Amino acid sequence: MTTGTTAPRYAFERELGQGGFGSVVLATDSLLGRRVALKSLRGGDSRALASEARVLAGLRHPNIVQAYDFTRIDGEPYLVLEFVDGRSLRELLEAGPPEPDEAVRYTLAIAGALAYAHGQGVIHNDVKPENVLIAANREALLTDFGVASSPLAATLLPGEADSIAGSLPYIAPEVIQGVPPGPQSDLYALAATLYEMLSGAPPFAGVGAAGMAQRLAGPPPRLTIAETRMSGLPDILERALATLPSDRYPDANAFAAALRAASAPMKRPIVLTAPLVRSARPLRSLRSRRIALGAVITVLGLAVLGAASALAIRWSDDAGTSSSSTVGGLAVGTPDAGAEASA
Repeated sequence: MTTGTTAPRYAFERELGQGGFGSVVLATDSLLGRRVALKSLRGGDSRALASEARVLAGLRHPNIVQAYDFTRIDGEPYLVLEFVDGRSLRELLEAGPPEPDEAVRYTLAIAGALAYAHGQGVIHNDVKPENVLIAANREALLTDFGVASSPLAATLLPGEADSIAGSLPYIAPEVIQGVPPGPQSDLYALAATLYEMLSGAPPFAGVGAAGMAQRLAGPPPRLTIAETRMSGLPDILERALATLPSDRYPDANAFAAALRAASAPMKRPIVLTAPLVRSARPLRSLRSRRIALGAVITVLGLAVLGAASALAIRWSDDAGTSSSSTVGGLAVGTPDAGAEASA
């Protein structure tokens, strides 16, 4: 058996995007014949990538981008991810806010992904438009678990950074104050993302100390929804963006249920099959029908009386023969003449 050079499994095509800590490129998996997304980190931090790979390996949800492999290419570590043919929510927002029902639909998809991840003990810690992918079929998927926390693997920031994990406009107030992030902080970030989809800007766009102080002071400005069917959204956002975690929705499922109720189609009004007050003509027709029915009953009554009279005459004629008869199963008759005479 002769040896020779082996063609690389992953053939690079083009860069898909860059972030603060690394980049993602599109590649073709020659072994399985599919396109994948290869994620790398600046500085070649293999621990963070391996930790993210372990977190994603334990998650299987249609609205979470899958991890296929963790490998090295030319000595550099790469996380092999599912390729989503589409754009990030951030790219879509740059073209303008989506319609309210579309924004709610995206939020419901990510809320389902978070509910599942939280059930597995995984906190995303960085929900934002950049980490939501909108596929060509308009389905929303959650990606980038690079700063996620999980009992499976304590994901590290590249370079063991000691700063707060997440992106400032979407970080929950309690995390700013040093409380460990939890499911409530993910919900806050998702609500902030929905707020931005509806208004065109995050709820607290200020950066630095001023922006943090505003967030700790109370909820963001209340939105006004022009569409009547979506009039309940401002109340939902106000609760989801509450300063205290205990004032927010208890979990992602409760948040999603409130969104569904607020965006559900309005119930169709009850339509009467006939008016409550009839016109004169139907009344006359009804009166005519009643008169006709009365006439029929009268005729039938006369017929019954006639039959009864005829029957009585027959009883009288047959008195010597029989003293009783049966009508409708009942025994009826006249006193027997012979018996009366004998008495």
